[in-house]
Amino acid sequence: PGSESPSSYESDITIKDELNKVDESYNLFMNHVVDYGGFRFFQSSYDWSSEQNKKAGLDPDITILSVNHDIIGTWITYLGYLLLAIGLLGTLFNPSSRFIEIRKKAIKMRNKRKSALVSLLLIIYFGTFSAADSL
Repeated sequence: PGSESPSSYESDITIKDELNKVDESYNLFMNHVVDYGGFRFFQSSYDWSSEQNKKAGLDPDITILSVNHDIIGTWITYLGYLLLAIGLLGTLFNPSSRFIEIRKKAIKMRNKRKSALVSLLLIIYFGTFSAADSL
């Protein structure tokens, strides 16, 4: 309510497939797709074809759907993501990978920085005492 572009809207759809004798109802909304027979139905938008309904705060008249059909299916995409994740983890934990080399260099730099800071603090500490002794 009160928004020209709400992020939450939903539609009730019915899929009728006479060939397979299917008559099923679904609730379709943003980021919740309906899969049927290799088709994916997405809620993409809505439209008020009547300004009276819009002014009265009633539901939109028209639901705009996006329909995708992928012959191979979405599982091939998920398989690709799995292979990508395995490759990334393999690269991160491979002892001869560049990531391990960079990590070792970063640890060396951190240790040098710590030792340099300790040396600087010792110089300042002893320099303060030697200046105080000469007074």
